This record gives sequence, C-alpha cells and structure tokens, in this order.
Amino acid sequence: MNSINFVLILFILILVGLIFIYIKDINNLLIKRILKTKDYIIMATGSVLILFLTYKVSESRLHLLLGILGIVSFIMSFLRVGITTKGFRSVRGIVKGDFDNIEKVTISRNEYVKIIFVSKGIEDIQHYRLKDYDRIIKILRKNLEGKRIEIIYG
Repeated sequence: MNSINFVLILFILILVGLIFIYIKDINNLLIKRILKTKDYIIMATGSVLILFLTYKVSESRLHLLLGILGIVSFIMSFLRVGITTKGFRSVRGIVKGDFDNIEKVTISRNEYVKIIFVSKGIEDIQHYRLKDYDRIIKILRKNLEGKRIEIIYG
C-alpha cells in the first residue's frame, strides 16, 4: 500500500469516527435547535462544493468515499446542535457551552425562542421552537442556578 492510500484510509477512519461521535451527540440532545434558511443554504453550498471538488480530484473509489463521508459529517455537524444534559452543543467545536462555563444567557421569544449564550468569552446564538420554551427554561434554571439568565419578553 502506498503512502497516499494510507493517508486516505486514515482520513476515512477519522471521518467515520467523527460521524459516530456526531450520532452520539444527536442522540444525547434533549432539545434540538431549529435550522434556519441560512443553515440550509450553508449545508447545500458546502455539500455541492465538497461534491464538486471530490469529482474534480478523485482518482479512486477511496477519494469518492472520502468526499461522501465529508459531506455526511459536514451536514451532521449542523444537526448535532441543541441543548444536552451538560449544556449547549454548538456547530463551532470550541463553543460547547457546558453549563459550568456559561457566563450569561439571554432568552427572547417571538416566532421562535432565541437563546444567546456566552461561554469562555465567545457568544453563540441558537433558535428553538416555541413549544420547547417551558422545557428550556426549566433546564436552564436547574443547571444555571446562581448564574445570569436574562429573559426578554417580546
């Protein structure tokens, strides 16, 4: 086996492992966030770009497999966002939003529930269905006792 195939197989194994982690994360969600139109546009554009690049540079089935797994992991990174028993799960890996690291949470309610949280100095915004509002408040009050929770009624 030449070194290029070894590297391809290594990347494939890494992506398969990442996909299994994402599946576990999705199953651990207590409340899933709403995917907005911009999320769908980003997922579609990113998937088409990965597919195009894979088509242009692929020389073997391993390249095609790598591209397909790349698309699956890219899409799953959007689906794994929400609230877990440990905190907020974000698209950006560095902003996990564990309840221990949350500095501030702002919640507003209009056509959806909008949550802005600050963790380790980084702000993230997530949107949830209105029907999940009471569950969200209950989870946050239980896990963020003594921390700053601002509720804006709108």
